[in-house]
Amino acid sequence: MIDQSNLSAEEIAAKARVGCIRLWILRLLKASPGHCGNDEFMHTGLSYAGLPLAHAEMLAHLHFLADNGLVRLRYLDDFPFKVWTIELTRAGQEVVQGLTRIDGIELPRAMP
Repeated sequence: MIDQSNLSAEEIAAKARVGCIRLWILRLLKASPGHCGNDEFMHTGLSYAGLPLAHAEMLAHLHFLADNGLVRLRYLDDFPFKVWTIELTRAGQEVVQGLTRIDGIELPRAMP
């Protein structure tokens, strides 16, 4: 855990938002058929969850999750359009279930 004693309220809120976005990405994948989706699905889902963000920012979060082994990313450009596919890994499922803790991702709480 990061010592937050010398962070401003704005910095603490920004870190919490980042962790919340990453947890919501994992939750959206867990709730999806086959535990997978694509970047447009994820962008829309985050907006509906009240977490709108730029596409580039969302991709940065996806790469963080992939670097930590929580999702698998694949870039497909063999269509008239280009798309990132996202698949939840077992490790990612464990984070959503609260069985594993990763710095930079909020701890899951019971959903209302």
